[in-house]
Amino acid sequence: MPELLGRGYCGGHVTLLFTIEDSDPDPINQGSRGVGICLQDGVEIICRGREGKGNLDVFFTDHIGDSRLYMDCLNLLSIGVPEVMEYDWEATVKLGLPTGQGFGMSAAGSVSFCNSIQRAIGIPYEEGHRRSLMISHLVDRKRSSGLGDVTALSAGGVEIRKIPGSPFSGHLLENGPGKSEGWTTEAEIILAWKGEGGKHTSSYIDNPEWRGLISSAGSKNLEDLS
Repeated sequence: MPELLGRGYCGGHVTLLFTIEDSDPDPINQGSRGVGICLQDGVEIICRGREGKGNLDVFFTDHIGDSRLYMDCLNLLSIGVPEVMEYDWEATVKLGLPTGQGFGMSAAGSVSFCNSIQRAIGIPYEEGHRRSLMISHLVDRKRSSGLGDVTALSAGGVEIRKIPGSPFSGHLLENGPGKSEGWTTEAEIILAWKGEGGKHTSSYIDNPEWRGLISSAGSKNLEDLS
């Protein structure tokens, strides 16, 4: 088999307000309603594939991330695209922003990784990108690393998430259940973060007290915007 090479890139996302909508047992339907901003800075990944058995080595440049995120993506990707497990993969990950700081880097990394693998094996872009968004949503829910970042990224720009859930689903990767709308313009934004590291998203969205406060504030502000 020839050596394969693919590149993926996805910007990050900052949520400004949101609700927590995770009561449905199917993670495809879980997510959030809310408002946020998609960023140009994000995650670039280059994947090389050689004949093998589905092993994955992950190397980080600049900021350090969690290699297990990408293994979760590869395992889910293999369900819809089983031929990815005929190769051993090497992923070089360049994080443009730190993780654990609210920049949606888990979602951006998952989308970028899945796009790079699918480009390497020749999946058409639109099909591959839709599958990348669906898988990234499922990985975010599995790891409690995000709720609506992926649905936001599917719209782009300044976005409002109107219906929770993955932006694409099913064998044919049709729309929904999640729905979002966005508009795009160039604007400079100053991003700031703690130097000593941040908190995993689950420490907020899985905390009963925080969940209530977040959803209450999010619902009220969404009513004011509608």
